[in-house]
Amino acid sequence: MITLFEDFSLESAALYQSLKLAGNETPTIVMEDDGFLPDDIITPYQYFAKYQPTPQDKPKYFNAVPIPKFWEIEGNNESASVNDNGKTRARIQYKRNFMSRIVQNVEWLSEDGKVRAIDHYTKHGIKYAQTVKDSTEKSIFKLYFDQSGHIIIYENYVTGNITLTWNDKEQIFNNKHEFVAYFIDQLEVDASKIIFNSLARPLMVIYNRKQPTQGYLFWQEHVQNELPGNMKTILASQGEREFKVVVPNPIEHARITTMADKAARHKVVKSGYLYQYHRKNQYSKQVMNVTNSDQLPNIERIVEQSPDYTFHIAAITEMSSVLMGLGKYRNVKLYPSAEMKAIRRLYEIADVYLDINRGNEILNAVRSAYDYDMLIMGYREIAHNKSFTSSELLFGETEVDKLIQHIHLTKKEKEQLLKKQKAQANEIDKQRFNEALDII
Repeated sequence: MITLFEDFSLESAALYQSLKLAGNETPTIVMEDDGFLPDDIITPYQYFAKYQPTPQDKPKYFNAVPIPKFWEIEGNNESASVNDNGKTRARIQYKRNFMSRIVQNVEWLSEDGKVRAIDHYTKHGIKYAQTVKDSTEKSIFKLYFDQSGHIIIYENYVTGNITLTWNDKEQIFNNKHEFVAYFIDQLEVDASKIIFNSLARPLMVIYNRKQPTQGYLFWQEHVQNELPGNMKTILASQGEREFKVVVPNPIEHARITTMADKAARHKVVKSGYLYQYHRKNQYSKQVMNVTNSDQLPNIERIVEQSPDYTFHIAAITEMSSVLMGLGKYRNVKLYPSAEMKAIRRLYEIADVYLDINRGNEILNAVRSAYDYDMLIMGYREIAHNKSFTSSELLFGETEVDKLIQHIHLTKKEKEQLLKKQKAQANEIDKQRFNEALDII
């Protein structure tokens, strides 16, 4: 059995973690390597490049990016740039939620400021790939290098072809799924059973292998008015390739079951996720928020009405005068330009997460709060991740008094709400998870 992901998205990571927590140490393959995958994941790049970092290989810190003489690197906690006498020559992108100021990509710019090439780095600080773009910033091709700098994979985005140079031979593949199917065959693993979570390339890989396969589509998306064509196809499939559709969301499971042909409904199975919490909620009076915005509706009223609670507000950038002004309250602690270590310490001590900041979510803050067993509450209009927030703990911005009341609930009441929060995240036990995938 193997697990096959197109990329290591948050959804893929959730399934990967659940499989591990359920005791399944089967090979996990990710088609698109972003350089920062867990150590036990297998990718075509790592396999064909014989990627083997040494103990001396460390993450690339932002000011260690190679640059021409006399150019300079300037950066903060969000990003950095390469400058030449005031002109930006490159933009340095950090890997989010991974240490501090660690480089993932460097975008090199043309004279008119267009991105013409992107250098890609691994978590070991090794430049493993480069994407080349045209004058309209459209990707033309991508090169993958081994640790000696030799090109091993050439992916042409215009034609879709992939050229592999491996073991002194050159092979050309018509497309990505043909290439990945070949790669899986080289692994010499039992791939008669494949867990996957996309009806796109992973499914095409399964069909390209032309071998008997039991496939399990772990469906983490949402159907529209009818089932996707590929889902209908796999539900009707019989013979050498048979499939089940495993659905972690109960509402989505009910919809798919209703839409599926009666003869195929037994192939649609309800499931969920397993979670590993970093700590247990202590039901303390410590509240936190991580923001990149100074717009926290009603925050002063919340603070004033909760004198026994301490509010920890962190930002990875400098704080505006609006946020800094909250420092006048004795029960508010501010953390401007906070490093990841400092933010993790807040997750260790806080038991309520307030999802009330306008603007984009940063540092996957709500999911992180869930993993630290925090009770998450906020505003419906703002909520950044409703998958991990109970609907009972989301209020309108004009219902601030209700929000305050819930902050002040007793331990027993909060315990019940925490159970509902976990149900919202579709948490199930190990046995039910494995049964849905026919794992004995």
